[in-house]
Formats: sequence, C-alpha cells, structure tokens
Amino acid sequence: MEEVAMIFSQHVERSAKALHQRRIQLPKPAQALAQVSAAERLAPWHEQLAHLDTSALEQLMLALQQLVERRAPLNQLVHLTDNDPTQTYTILQVMIEQAEVEARKAKAAKLHAYLNRLQRAHSSEITAGLNICAALVAGIDDPNLRQAVRRLYYDKIVLKQSLRELVQQMLGMFSIEYFEHALTVLRRALADDIAAETPSRPTQKLCALLTGLKTAGELSNLMQECKQFLIQCHHSTVPYTPATLTQRLVGLTLSGINAFEAERLCQELNGDQPEAQQRALNILYNLMRQLPLDLWSDPRHRQRSLDAVQAMFVSHPGA
Repeated sequence: MEEVAMIFSQHVERSAKALHQRRIQLPKPAQALAQVSAAERLAPWHEQLAHLDTSALEQLMLALQQLVERRAPLNQLVHLTDNDPTQTYTILQVMIEQAEVEARKAKAAKLHAYLNRLQRAHSSEITAGLNICAALVAGIDDPNLRQAVRRLYYDKIVLKQSLRELVQQMLGMFSIEYFEHALTVLRRALADDIAAETPSRPTQKLCALLTGLKTAGELSNLMQECKQFLIQCHHSTVPYTPATLTQRLVGLTLSGINAFEAERLCQELNGDQPEAQQRALNILYNLMRQLPLDLWSDPRHRQRSLDAVQAMFVSHPGA
C-alpha cells in the first residue's frame, strides 16, 4: 500500500500545480472546464482528498480492494467513500493506475469493471462532481462542509433540479452570516458545470437554476429583516431563528398560505396579544411580498397567499 500512497501523492502534487495555474489565470465561468484536459479536471479532486493522511488513505484503498475481491455490491464501495460516487471514481482511478504500474492485469481488470459499473450508475453525479470541484475547493476550506455542499448539489441540482428545495436546505445548513457566501460558491459551481464540455444536466435546465440562484440572493436581505422582526417580537418563546423563519416563508411558495395558517404563524411569533397580532400580520405580508418570484411554484399561489393575509387586516382592525 505504500506504493499506492506514493502514486496518490504524485497525483496530488501534479494536481496542485495544475489547480494553482488555473487559479492564477482566473478563467471566467464561461471558459471554465471546457478547455482543460481530463487530468486537469481531476486535479482539484486530488486536492480535495489530500486532507487524508497516508495511513487513512492506505486503509481506505485496502478496504475498497477487499470489497472488489469479494465482489461486493457497488453501493458498498460508494458508502465507504462518504457516499460520494465522484470520490469513489477518483480513488478507483488511482488504484487502477497502481495495478497497471505493477503489471497486475487481473487486479486492474476487476477495478475497471467496478469503475464501468460506477459510471453507468452515477454518471450524472460523477460528471457534476468533476465539474464543480474546483469551485468548491476554492470557495470552502472545511473538507466536511465541502462534502455537504457537494451532496446538496447532487441531490437538489443534479437529481431533482429543484431551486426551492435547494434554497430550503441551504437555509437549514448555513447561518445568516455565511448564507450569501454559500450562494456565491454554488453559483460559481453551477457556472462551471454549465461551461464544462459535458455538463451534468441539459444546459437549459442548469441555466434556469443559475438564474434562480442569482435572485435567491435577495433572501440575505429577507433574513436580515426577519432578524430585526424577531428581536422586536413580544412573544418570549419564539421558535424561530432568522434562517428558520426565512425557511418557513420559502416553504409557503410551494402551496401558498390561507388565513388560518397565517394567523397560526402570527401567534407563534407574537402570542395572542391583539396589537402584536396586527403588527405581525403587516410584517408577514411585507416579508411574503419580498420572496423571490422564481421560488413560487405558481404565480397564482403567490397572489392568493397575499390576498389571504390582506383579508385578515379586515378581521383585525388597525393592522
């Protein structure tokens, strides 16, 4: 396994140089990965794995080799590599290179067979992982957070292509201070995916999501307003933070809100005090108006929701 670790270290060294050169040149998103070689596309992935020490890397590769020898189900290999098919792909590539260097044809053939199965089962995620890795490495220092954002990208962008679910989960992951930076990193990752020679999904769909992510930047201001609102709430046990209140509001964009739900939300925020209820209704109405239009599943849901809250002003005079 020492030879395997050495091979991987050589990959890391070459990859770090390639990635460093790309950072110095600062290519625009439109240029991105379409003009770089396959080796350069793998470069940031080797940097991503470089946080593993030699011992951990040896153990991981040995465990993968044992699974291959036992003809284990493919999902066991993926599970062993942080449930990330692109990480599985990268490590298998290194193991194949080592087997070929040692002229161990049978071993290389077995690894190739798993690599081919992996590509058939997870082609979109692997493509995305390679396309976006440089943006994630450049934008996020913490390897664990990088991995969480990558899984988010796989699930909400590659598999589900849902802007609303993407934003909802981001609001659950990031604090008010970090949310805008996380959006910036994801926008750059999406731009790199779009500009790649082989995007993970049809370009038109990815472009629509990128446009939506740009407008989702408005949620940073909305979170600040939610923060000020929560500070002024009269209810002593408000069950929200600025991020979770924004998350609740974004949830309304799927199916809208009726008068009963609006009143319940106001009670959660301000209790049963009539004057506080009136003020909460007014603020809720204004917050809903600020939700990005791209998040609403149907413009009619937006209008019906605003009408429902506005109608409550009549039943709560003075709002």
